[in-house]
Amino acid sequence: MRADPDRGFSLLEMLVALALLGLLVGLLHEGLTLGHRVWERAGARLAARIEAVEGAQLVLRDRLAGLNPAWLNEGDSSRVLLEGAPTSMTFFARGADAEASGTFRRLSVAATVEGRLELAWHPDTDRSPLPDWTRAPLLGGIAGAEFAYFGPTRTDPTPRWRDRWQGQEFPPRLVRLRIQFPAGDPRIWPELVVAPRATIDAGCTFDPQRRRCAGRS
Repeated sequence: MRADPDRGFSLLEMLVALALLGLLVGLLHEGLTLGHRVWERAGARLAARIEAVEGAQLVLRDRLAGLNPAWLNEGDSSRVLLEGAPTSMTFFARGADAEASGTFRRLSVAATVEGRLELAWHPDTDRSPLPDWTRAPLLGGIAGAEFAYFGPTRTDPTPRWRDRWQGQEFPPRLVRLRIQFPAGDPRIWPELVVAPRATIDAGCTFDPQRRRCAGRS
C-alpha cells in the first residue's frame, strides 16, 4: 500500500520532532553557557594576574623613586646606604608598614628561591637582638629577576648599566628591574626603569638609630 503524498505528518511525528528540537536547543544553550562561564573565569584569572603585576610595579616605583640617599663616613671615604646586586637591592626609603609613621627604614627587594618577588623592611635600630625582617610578597610565580643600575662609579666615570652597585658614593641615576615568567605564563612585565628623585646630601652624616641625618659638616 502506497503512502498518500498529500497526507503530511501525523501528530505523533510532530510531537517527536518538537521534542528532539527542544533537546537540541537545550544542549546548545548549555554548551554556550558553559563556554561563556569558562571564558569569564579565564578572563578573571588573567585580569587578576595583570593587576598583580601592575600593583607590584606601582609599589616598587614609589619606593625606588623616594629612596633616601643618606651616606656613612668611613675614614677618608664615604658610601651611600644602598647595596645593589643582580637579583636584589637594599636601600633606605619610607617604611612600607603602617607603623613606620613616615620614617625611613631599610628596605630590601629580592627574588626568592621559591619564585617570589619579595619586599622586606627592617627598623634598623640599635636594639639587640635586632628585630626580624618583615616580609611581604609582591609577585608570585616568577622564574627570575634581574636588577641593573645606571651611572658612573668610583672606578669608572663613564655612565653605563651595571649589574652591581656597592660601596659607591652616590645612588645610581637609574634603577632597572626585569622579571622573567615561566614558559607558558601569559603575564608580561613591562621593563621597570626608575630615576630616584633625591640626590646625595653631601653634608649629611646618617644616624642609623634615628634614621635621619645626625648632623652636617
